[in-house]
Amino acid sequence: MNVWGEVINNLLWSLLGLVLGYFLASVRYTRNEGMTMSAPGESPAKKKTWLGQNVLGVVVIVMAILTVSMLSIEGIRTRNQAQCQAKYNTAFTETLTKRNSFNVQTDEIRRQREDIDQQRDALLDVALNRALKGENNVIPPLAAQRAELNRQEDVLIAQAKKLEAEKAKYKYPKIPDCK
Repeated sequence: MNVWGEVINNLLWSLLGLVLGYFLASVRYTRNEGMTMSAPGESPAKKKTWLGQNVLGVVVIVMAILTVSMLSIEGIRTRNQAQCQAKYNTAFTETLTKRNSFNVQTDEIRRQREDIDQQRDALLDVALNRALKGENNVIPPLAAQRAELNRQEDVLIAQAKKLEAEKAKYKYPKIPDCK
């Protein structure tokens, strides 16, 4: 519902309440009038408070209109603030989800690099054990395997840098002024 629709809806309900209140008050007033007794030949005493009741009625009506107007305006403001906050939350969640997917991929690359480091350490242990046993020509075959591990690690490092660059594109949204 748009803003004016809400205002008109609230005003109509307020008007209905005012009309209902008026009719209930007039029924009560006429019932009390009928109970007033006067001596034969005397005119019934007119109430002196008629002007005061009208002034009080106008004040109540004005207060009712002001109250309904303020409630309508505050309701509209609150709804607009909630919509603004919802838009920010959606944008923040989308950014967070995208950045998290990059973090998951980066963590996988980190685990693969740790595996390569362990394989490199294992190669070094094998080379040292063979050298201590007196084997000759141990280093060239292991050097080729080590070079392959280094190449794999360089590929992983390049992938990680690419992921970090893509992740940097997804900035967190600025906090809006939802007033």
